[in-house]
Amino acid sequence: LMITASARASLGYAGALALATATCFLLKLTACFVQQEGIGRYLSRFVVVRQALAVNSRQTRAIKAILSRPGLTARKACVLVGGPDWPTSVLA
Repeated sequence: LMITASARASLGYAGALALATATCFLLKLTACFVQQEGIGRYLSRFVVVRQALAVNSRQTRAIKAILSRPGLTARKACVLVGGPDWPTSVLA
């Protein structure tokens, strides 16, 4: 929102909106990368992290089953886009 307000004078509304959208997209990708590499790859084998994730809950088992299937399906895309970031990143 602040980017849009400050960039509107020089870029116009559409340009400022595009800049804000690109900035948010890059922040989201960076957060997912850090979660998958920092948490998912290195810490997911520790019992404490797996307990915090509740690996035996129905929701977590459903997410894991969907993400374990090969290829990109509509279900997998829905989990990756709309699912909770941290558990999804640990299981991906």
